[in-house]
Amino acid sequence: MEAWIQHLFSQSLEYALMAVALVTFLESLAFVGLLLPGTVLMASLGALVGSGQIGLYPAWAAGFAGCLIGDWVSYGIGWKFQGPLHRWKYLKKYQGLLDKTEHALHEHSMFTILVGRFVGPTRPLIPLAAGMLELPVRKFLPPNLIGCILWPPAYLMPGILAGVAIDVPQARKAAILSGCCCWWHCWCGWAAG
Repeated sequence: MEAWIQHLFSQSLEYALMAVALVTFLESLAFVGLLLPGTVLMASLGALVGSGQIGLYPAWAAGFAGCLIGDWVSYGIGWKFQGPLHRWKYLKKYQGLLDKTEHALHEHSMFTILVGRFVGPTRPLIPLAAGMLELPVRKFLPPNLIGCILWPPAYLMPGILAGVAIDVPQARKAAILSGCCCWWHCWCGWAAG
């Protein structure tokens, strides 16, 4: 089965990009992202980028779209079902943690949403909590966009580097590594500044 899936993705750019979008969507979706091994799947898809079978920028765009849609669906679920979610027995047990999350989202929304994007267990829950706690869209949108732009290439990167290590013509390796280094330099400059 795995060989068939790998063959399918290596033969069709569209299927590979749909897989990137689907994995990032599901990884960002409330509760589903807790069950999905998204890091492993993204690294596997990154190997296709690193080996030159799909381009970095199309994969990045597909990942951005999937991530953004998953976050907004989660935010919408939180907003629409905030009453039942607040009454949910499981969440009532953690009311103190929910209060701290509400404080962090309202006082430090940029930091909370950005850091939450890169921490596995919080990735699918922060947008849900933001909607549930009625965080205004104007406070949710900017950090969500930034996180969705930065997260896909960060999670594709291990696979990209592994894919580059595969026997690829030297000129293609140089081009892939150059693009990865450029992205990494921009990320480090943004994080430091």
